[in-house]
Amino acid sequence: MSDLFFSVLNMSLTGSYVILFVIFIRLLLKKAPKVISYALWAVVAFRLIIPFSFESMFSLMPWNAKAVPIPHDIIYQQSSQINSGIEAVDSFVSQLIPKSATGASINPLKFYAEIGTYIWVFGIVVILAYSYISILILKRQLKSAELVENNILEAKNLKTPFVLGLIKPKIYLPAGLNDEERNYILLHEQTHIQRKDNVIKILSFFILAIYWFNPLVWVAFILMGRDMELSCDERVLKKMNEDNKKTYANLLLSLATGSHILNATPLAFSEGNVKRRIKNVLNYKKPSFMVIFFSIIITIAIGIGLITNPINTTKISDTRDILEISEKWAEELKNRDGKARYELMSPESKADYYNSLVDINGEEYPWVIGCSSPYVVSYEIKASGTSAVITYITETSEPKEYIYQEQLFFDNQGGKTFVNKCNVIVSYLRKDLYEEAIKIQKQVEEGHQTWHLSSESVVLEFVHRDLGVEGGEIISSSSNNVVFKKTNGEEIKIKLYRPININNGFLAIYEYSIGTTHYILDDNYLAPQTFSN
Repeated sequence: MSDLFFSVLNMSLTGSYVILFVIFIRLLLKKAPKVISYALWAVVAFRLIIPFSFESMFSLMPWNAKAVPIPHDIIYQQSSQINSGIEAVDSFVSQLIPKSATGASINPLKFYAEIGTYIWVFGIVVILAYSYISILILKRQLKSAELVENNILEAKNLKTPFVLGLIKPKIYLPAGLNDEERNYILLHEQTHIQRKDNVIKILSFFILAIYWFNPLVWVAFILMGRDMELSCDERVLKKMNEDNKKTYANLLLSLATGSHILNATPLAFSEGNVKRRIKNVLNYKKPSFMVIFFSIIITIAIGIGLITNPINTTKISDTRDILEISEKWAEELKNRDGKARYELMSPESKADYYNSLVDINGEEYPWVIGCSSPYVVSYEIKASGTSAVITYITETSEPKEYIYQEQLFFDNQGGKTFVNKCNVIVSYLRKDLYEEAIKIQKQVEEGHQTWHLSSESVVLEFVHRDLGVEGGEIISSSSNNVVFKKTNGEEIKIKLYRPININNGFLAIYEYSIGTTHYILDDNYLAPQTFSN
C-alpha cells in the first residue's frame, strides 16, 4: 500500500506542475473560446490518472516522469533523499527527512509512510462517504418533484436548476418558470448532457478524492467547473440572437437570488459563479475563424507538451560500465550480500527487489541472498547492448556442479548506470544437463536436428525421479493438466506450466496435489531423453 501511496505522491507532484501551467495558459487565452480552457483540464486528468507516458522532443515537462522525484525505496534508504531535479529543493527537503540510525534495521520514515498511507485512505473514504450521504439527502428532498416530460422534473422547493445522474441523467427545474425561461434553462442543461459534462464532473470528483491532500487539485477542480459552465453558456449563446443575451443574463441573475437546497455532491451540479457568468454572457462575441484556429493549434501543442516526457538524452554508451557493474553484481552473490546489490539498482527497481528479499528472509534480516550450497565457484559475464548475462558455476560438497544464470538490464539516469531489471534464466541446473542443452540447441540452430517436448514424458520423469514413485500410469492428460495414478490407486493431480524455452535450457514448474496437500515445485531441470529427432 505504501508503494501505491508513493506513486500517488509522485503523480501529484507531476500533476501540480501541469495544473500551474494550465492556470497560466488560461490567463493568456482570456479572449479565446472557453471550451479551449475547458479542454486543457483533460491534460491534468491524464497526468493524475495515467502512471506512464511516452517521450517527445516537444515535451514541456521539467523532468522525465520515469525518474520519480520521491523514490519508492526512500523508506529503505539509510540516508533518505528526493530527486525533484531542482538541487536546492532536493537538498532542503532531504535535510528535513528523518534519518535512519546507524545499525537500525528499519528506517523511521517507513513508520511515517505507513501512517501517511492510512491517513490518505481515510481521507478518500471520508470524502466519498460525505458525497454519498449528500446524494441520499438530496434525493430525499426531491421526492416531491413532478415529472414534466422525458427526463425533466419540476420541484417547488427548488430555486436553482441542475442535472443529477450518471447513466440516465435527469434535469431538475424550479417550479413557476415561464416558457422563455424554461427554454433557455433546458437548452443549457441539455447541452451539459450532450457534452457528457455530468460524467466528466463525476470523474474529476473521484480524481479529487484521490488527491484530496493536494490544494492545487482542489483549485483545478473549481476552475474546471467554472470553465465547464462558461463554455456551456457560450455554446448556448451561439444558438441565440444577439438580442437574447440580456434576457439570458437576467435569468442567471434571478436564479442566483434564490436559496439552494443542494448539498455539495458531484452527481448534482448547479450553476455557480453567477457574477463571472453574467459578465461573460454580456461580453460574448462569436470568435472569428482565425481565433478558433489558432486556439485549437495552441491547445494541441500544449496538450502534447504536457502529456509527454522529455527525451532521456543520457544513454549507455560504454560497455565498460556494464561489465564493471555486472562484476560487482556477481561478486555480491558470492558474498551473499543483497544490500550491496540493492545499491546498484535504479531507484524505481529497488522497492520490488527489497520486497522480494523480505518475502524470503523476513523484515528483520532481509539482505541475505543465494544459498550455502551450492555455492558460487566462478562466473562468466557476456555483455550485449544494454544487457549482460552472468553464468555462474556453483558446487555442492558432494561435489556436484550446477549452473546458475542471470540476465541484467541496464538504464542510465543522470549520467549514472544502474541495474534496472534482473531475470534468473537458469536456476541451479545440473552442469551436464546444461551442457547437453547447449549442444542440442546448437544442433537445432544449425539445422542438423529438430526437437519437441512431450508434456507426458516430462511429467513421468518428474513423478518417478523427483517424487520417487515407482510404477503407475497417466490416466488423463488435457492441455497442461495431467492426472497420474499410483499402483495403490492414489492419484496425483499435476498442472505443468509448460517448460519455458530459455536461452540454454528449460525451466519446468509444477503445481501438484497429493490427497489434500498442495505443492508448488520449481524443478529447473533438463531431460535430454525427452528430445526426439
